[in-house]
Amino acid sequence: MEPESKIIRSTEIQAWWRGTLVRRTLLHAALRAWIIQRWWRQTLENLLQKKRREALVTYANTVRAVVKIQSLVRMWRIHWRYCQVLNAIRVIQCHWECHNCYTCALLRGLARRGTVSPVPSKDLTWSAMSYVLP
Repeated sequence: MEPESKIIRSTEIQAWWRGTLVRRTLLHAALRAWIIQRWWRQTLENLLQKKRREALVTYANTVRAVVKIQSLVRMWRIHWRYCQVLNAIRVIQCHWECHNCYTCALLRGLARRGTVSPVPSKDLTWSAMSYVLP
């Protein structure tokens, strides 16, 4: 072989080897970059999941608090209405006990020929309603 052809051939081998080394270096650099990018994306995904979870917990707590307040308000309104009805019943009972008229006596079943008692009897029956009034 001629020395010139050996130089050309050795130059080609060296160029091929340098290209192989460069390609290998670039491949390793690309793999490292890919690993870093993958780690970073995973970290961002974990942070996003954590924020979503915290937002969901906050929302659930808010909804739970709103439902609790609504329940308490409804309970208070029902209690207030119950107290109103109870007071109305007490007023009606008080006026009914103090009321002494012939129609009320008739409704109580106490109408007897000219005697009307303010205190109702214990045995209220429908037969008392059948009396003929004078």
